[in-house]
Amino acid sequence: MVKKFASGLLFALVLVNAWATAEAVVIQAQDDDIEFLFTPGVGGPVPGLIPKTSGTIAVGDVLVAIMEFPSFSVDGVSQIFPGTEITGAFVGAVTSISGSTPGSTITFGPYSGGFNVVTGATVPGGAAGGGAMVAVFRNDLTFNLNIDPAAPGGLTTNCTGYLQCIGEATAGSLLQVDGFSGDPDEFWVATLIAPGALDVGTVRGLESTALVAGFNAALTTIFNAIPGPGSPILFKNIGTGAPCPTGSSALDGCVAGPTLSGTVTGGSGLATGLLNDGAFARSDADGSKLTVPGPATLGLIGLGLLAAAVLGRRRQVASGFNTVRIGSAN
Repeated sequence: MVKKFASGLLFALVLVNAWATAEAVVIQAQDDDIEFLFTPGVGGPVPGLIPKTSGTIAVGDVLVAIMEFPSFSVDGVSQIFPGTEITGAFVGAVTSISGSTPGSTITFGPYSGGFNVVTGATVPGGAAGGGAMVAVFRNDLTFNLNIDPAAPGGLTTNCTGYLQCIGEATAGSLLQVDGFSGDPDEFWVATLIAPGALDVGTVRGLESTALVAGFNAALTTIFNAIPGPGSPILFKNIGTGAPCPTGSSALDGCVAGPTLSGTVTGGSGLATGLLNDGAFARSDADGSKLTVPGPATLGLIGLGLLAAAVLGRRRQVASGFNTVRIGSAN
């Protein structure tokens, strides 16, 4: 009887998992960014960091991207509702640099001081030592952050300094937080394309059409409110994008979060106030993740299947008691 109950419970859980996989939806997003570079120091707009306006990118530097999303959808349905915008921020610390020539790589990880101290926001995983690297918000159009890659002279923005830019980018309701949480498949790596791509002055002088670097990333979702609060995130294969049948953190090429790719371009034409605060480049990224809709519905289905398994066990137990009683009566 115990084996039958266990089998029924396992069957219920398998059905829940199969339903979740079958009902997976794809979150897709594309953003336009302004890149700021900071280095450890005192006296800048960020506690413990100062703008890096010259010199060479080095291990320990912190890259911050101010993001505006012209596209953010769930299964093709836009999540940028009338009267709102979707914005966000990336914070990553340089952890290693393989070289300075084209083809060399820069790896990034969470900033040890925390996402929150750099952005002024308060997000899960954003405290010192936490793994948050990307946070996305939906806010109203009180300010309407504008990062326009089609503007004359390249991508421009209507915020005039770091604190204004980051304040608007992290305003409103939190939609998602992604970063590192211990899965060995997580990574954020940039590959240098342009000669001199590590030199801040060189990058600042390049046109917005000049490719500086390309990057790829695979992250874990720390918090998610799309398509609904607490929507489960499915593991997916980094290479194929297909759902993974496992939730392990082994080196299986699977992550429970977004996969991203994008390019970094030159910073020529950025406003003086932005340059003084560490702005030096532009970037854009495309990303996607797998999730399932309606966590409440998923929970009800799971409970229903579990109840069916329990009811089946009760019937089996009741039948067994009757058999014993009948046998005893005889």
